[in-house]
Amino acid sequence: MGAPTSSRPKRRPWPVLGAVIAAMALGVGRTSWKAYRAERLLAFERHPLRGATAEGSGLAGAVEVEYGLSDGAPLRGWYAASRNGAAIVFVHGAGGDRRTLAREAALLGGAGYGVLLIDLPGLGESGGRITCGRTEEAAIATAVDWLARRGASRIGGLGFSLGSQLLAHVAAADPRLRAVVLEAASTSIVDRIRAMQGRSAWLTTLPATLAFFQEGTNPWRDQARESVGAIPPRKLLLIAGTRDGMATPAMARELAARAGPSAGLEMFDTGHGGYWEADATRYTSLLLSFFAAALST
Repeated sequence: MGAPTSSRPKRRPWPVLGAVIAAMALGVGRTSWKAYRAERLLAFERHPLRGATAEGSGLAGAVEVEYGLSDGAPLRGWYAASRNGAAIVFVHGAGGDRRTLAREAALLGGAGYGVLLIDLPGLGESGGRITCGRTEEAAIATAVDWLARRGASRIGGLGFSLGSQLLAHVAAADPRLRAVVLEAASTSIVDRIRAMQGRSAWLTTLPATLAFFQEGTNPWRDQARESVGAIPPRKLLLIAGTRDGMATPAMARELAARAGPSAGLEMFDTGHGGYWEADATRYTSLLLSFFAAALST
């Protein structure tokens, strides 16, 4: 007589497998959403100036100006007139405003340069639309026009973070920018996203880029690595942090290599910015000597 057979039905793996797949899909969806939202907050959140003054930011003598329009809305900033015939435009990064580079402007303004600290479109007290691309580049070009109309025959630019990438794009096409300092510059927006996302970059890079595509910017195409090579033989200085997790030291070295031997690269023991705190004496000396050599005649 054969062994008795069990009357219990065989368990099938499909419900369990389906639950696992659903949980994985939910996890991927949440991770992707977080990456997208992080980019929206970092790059496209509006931050008003909230009553800051030039004098309160260390820029005694600077005045409020409208340097142009963006989509019909006024672009605003602070300006102190030149005493030596040269002027510098200062370009902040994502989520920043004209105050970001106020100390640098006060230093160079004190040395006689005209200084124009701009609010990019949609930030500070400037109107217009944040795109991290075309609107900001148009605003920087407008700022250069504004300085030229006021008699600045020698014009330089200093940008920080995303502002440095955008400034590089403009400088590549505008020879009036005779001296350019790029601080904490990433090789591209996508490279910066990958650096910030770390091990999860394979999963989160694409959803993070959707924030830029929504505003009409292709983050895969607009790359600083393709712009820096067109700046020399005009003067170019790259400043970076050895512990920067957004614009990594490797990116700074790549930009310097693509710009050629005439470009300078200076590294500070700091993260994303913080050069004053890392070595104020060296940092201020670098800026003063660079613009003195580039814009003196």
